[in-house]
Amino acid sequence: VLKESQLNISYQAKDKDVPLNYCLNPLGIIIRGQSHYLVATKATSPEKPLLFLFHRIQSADNSFKKMDGPISFTMEDYYAKNPSGWILTNESQVETIELKVKGFALDTLKNNRLAEDQHLTSTTTEWFIVRFTCIPTYDLVAWILRYGADIVCEAPDHLRNKVKIALELSLENYQ
Repeated sequence: VLKESQLNISYQAKDKDVPLNYCLNPLGIIIRGQSHYLVATKATSPEKPLLFLFHRIQSADNSFKKMDGPISFTMEDYYAKNPSGWILTNESQVETIELKVKGFALDTLKNNRLAEDQHLTSTTTEWFIVRFTCIPTYDLVAWILRYGADIVCEAPDHLRNKVKIALELSLENYQ
């Protein structure tokens, strides 16, 4: 990706018996939970970005040929179209996220930023509010859920509901 040269891969598609060989123009990488995707166009169709799961790439070789990427392409625009199905809403709009945090979640946020515009405000001796903007994704839901009782999603409502439903379904497994 960084060298902006074409890449020859052998790719084992989920629905194929044998791996297929492609010459690709690598454009970027998307990481979704445990899944890592190469965003690339085929040399035969340089205007159509596709996703290739890393774990399905059996081999890869640099062709040392300059890549032939799309005429107008940005990862930001491509990501906003939700190619991996990981964005929670169809609008793919940046929203203000508000979380109430303490303990391990607070410690994580003091040392790592979820977004450039992240802002922490103390509300009590124990709880803080963190506000930032992003496009809400399933990754964000998973990140919130990992901190359990140390985090409460306050806004937006659709994200709060998604977290609440996940917690309720999880709790049902223990009934």
